[in-house]
Parts: sequence; structure tokens; C-alpha cells
Amino acid sequence: MRDSDAPHAPTTSEVPRAGAGRILIFALIFFGLGVTEEVSNNVLPLTLQRMTADFSWSVDLPFRLPGLAPDGVFTMGSALVIGLVLALNPLFGFIAQPLVGVLSDRVWTRVGRRAFFLITGAPVVAVCLFLVPWASALWQLVVLVVIYQFFQDVLWGSDHPLLADLFPSRQRGIVGAAIGVAYQLGAVFVTRAGLAWTAAHERTHGGDLFGAPIYWAAAAIQVGLVMGLAFFLWERRLPVMKRPRLTPGQYVRDFRAQPGLVRLGWVNFLRAFMVTAGTGYLVLFGTVTLAADKADYARAMGWLPLLALVFVWPAGLLTDRLARDRVLMAAFLLSAVGYAVGWMADSLAWLSVAFVITRLAWVNIEIGYKSLVSDFYPVHQVGQLAGAINIFYASGRTLALVSVGALIGAFGNDYRLAWPVAIAAALVSIWVLRGVRDPRSPSP
Repeated sequence: MRDSDAPHAPTTSEVPRAGAGRILIFALIFFGLGVTEEVSNNVLPLTLQRMTADFSWSVDLPFRLPGLAPDGVFTMGSALVIGLVLALNPLFGFIAQPLVGVLSDRVWTRVGRRAFFLITGAPVVAVCLFLVPWASALWQLVVLVVIYQFFQDVLWGSDHPLLADLFPSRQRGIVGAAIGVAYQLGAVFVTRAGLAWTAAHERTHGGDLFGAPIYWAAAAIQVGLVMGLAFFLWERRLPVMKRPRLTPGQYVRDFRAQPGLVRLGWVNFLRAFMVTAGTGYLVLFGTVTLAADKADYARAMGWLPLLALVFVWPAGLLTDRLARDRVLMAAFLLSAVGYAVGWMADSLAWLSVAFVITRLAWVNIEIGYKSLVSDFYPVHQVGQLAGAINIFYASGRTLALVSVGALIGAFGNDYRLAWPVAIAAALVSIWVLRGVRDPRSPSP
């Protein structure tokens, strides 16, 4: 018997059906969060690359490594530094998201439970984004990124709990699709408008205030949409429930007590590792390895996320009607195909093909995984268990950014090396998913 076949505690499935207004508010909040996330994925790497372009670190080895250090001198390029700084985002997920999850299960404020963290965290992110273009030294940028990424993780820690709190199981596929639409629109905003603004601003102002238009626009969106709309989530207040004293041991026991959740945690680790390896260095692969101009990259890639909108609603409907574990397996297999195309790409046209395939797979993985895992959360432990699940996600992203960055740097900043790593993670994900069963499926 697979571990998810065993009976489990009552979950959040009996939440009342939500209206269109609540779904729209929820989607717009995640449009704002998506903009900030895509700024981290597409603009922040370019900012770091400008500041670390001349970095190199050489070590005289007592032996020779053919193809890597044939002269006995091992040189690490700037990709390592970029990877280390970008890894601050998921690294803070180890602290921020579990802490927010536990606290939000146990507190109630005048604006709700999860909404409180959106309302207080979004302005901090906005201030940091506004100041990033003025950072003139790497240490200044790192300080801003540390603060910005910590609170960004606080904001993203609300996605699983809010999905489980506000929407019934039978509606989560469609709601996930609405979030997917909002995220794709945020991605288009950054990759098309944001990168085009960045290229135009660079031509006009040189290196002064690099990326300022998109950083400032993202800051305004954080305040206007994420903080502003969080006041209107209207969370329901749950009755007070006595809980055992939460110790690290109890935290682990609570997590392990839910059948199937541990294996889903490892799936979360692998999907984070895969997506980060495949997209974390995408803009640098296009502008450095393929030597494309930033404006050309924006024109070729900027509108492509809109194609994913064609897939989002069918993906949501399929997720609500089919076994979600099977949907996820198919999506991971499609991811491997897309990453293989990217590995062989020698032009922006082929990179665009890879992007469309992997984005289609990503939509199905996002919707399928979040709606599947939310059925494993008991109603009084949603935040706590979602925080534990997010530890796996943070681990996967951190390891991918550091290890892939080190690999790329060791081989002369060859960003093509990220693709085979992503393929391997996709295939391992399919193997791990064999032990997970959608609790809605009838027992064999």
C-alpha cells in the first residue's frame, strides 16, 4: 500500500464555494507577486552580471584536469557569485515561510490571518525594489536583496494556505488556473515591457540607474495590488483549537503524520530544483551564451508567456477532473522534452520553442501540485504544513542556484550546462511521483 492510500485527518475540502470577486482579487494579488518574482528571474541576474562581469577566482591545483584546468589553474567565473546572491531568495524560505505558516495558524488580526503578512511585507519589498537601481557597489545590492528576498518569501508563503483556506477542493484547479493567468500576465509585463524599458533606459542613460523603470514599476505594483487588495480577502475566522506545544520534534511529527505528504515534499524539492536550473539562468543563456541583444531577447521572448494562457484553463479543468498525480507525471515528462530543446538551441527562435514547451509544462505542474497537496492539509494546520512543504521548495531552489552557478562558472560561464541538470531533475520527479496517489481517486 502506498503511503497516501492510508486514511488521513479531515482536510480543508469543505470550504464554501467562492464567488468570482474573491477569485479575481486573489488572482490580482498573485499578478503582483508574479511581477516581483519575474523581476528576480529576469532583471536581477542582469544587474548582478553587470556588477560581477570582471570577477574571476583562480586556484593553482597540484594536478591537471583535462578540459577544465589543463594548465593546472582552476578559474571560476562570475556565474558562481550570481548564483550565490540569487540563492538568498530560496535560502530565506527555510526561515520565513515555516515561521509565517506557524504564526498565521495561531493568530488573528483585524485584517485576517494570512492577509496580515501580505499587508506588512509588500511595502518592505517595494522600498527595496525602489532602491536597487541606486546601488553602486555589490555589497549595497546584496543588502537590499537580503531584505527584499526575505520579505518576498514571507509573501509567497501565503499561497498554499490561502488556496486551502478560501477555496474548496473541487474549485482549486480553476482558481489555480486564474493564478496561472495572472502570473503569465506578470511574466509578459516583465519580459516584454520591463526588459524593453531596461534596454531603452540603458541606451539613454548608460549604466546609471540600470533597470530603474521596471524596478520602480514593480515597487508600485507591490503597494497597489499586493498590499491594497489583501485588505479585501475576507478570511474566515476558525474556532480556537487546543494544540500541543510546538517543538521542532512535534513539527516534524505533525508533518510525517499526514500520509503522502513527505513524498510530496520531495516532489516539491525536485520541481523547484528543475525549474530553477531551467529558468534561473535563462536570460543569461540568451544574452551571454547566445550573445543576443537585450532588446532582441525581449522581442523574441516577451510575448511568449501569453501563449501559456491558452493552456491555463484547460489545465485547471483537467486538474479538477483527472487524477492529479498522473497530470503531474505527464507535465514533468513534457518539461524534460522542453529542456532538451533548450539544451540544443543555437538561436532565439529555438530558445523560444523550448520556452513555450517548458511553460506549458510549468502551468500544469503549478496547478496540479498546489491543488493536490492542499488536499493533504488538516484545516487547523494549513499554514504549518504548507510552511514545511515550502522548506523542500526552498531547498531545491537554493541547491539549484548554487550548484548550477558553480558548474557554469567552472566551465567558463557556459550557461548551456543548466539544461541537462534540469532534464535529470524532471525524470527523477516522475520516479518519486509513482508513490503518490490523488486522495480523490478511488482505491484500486
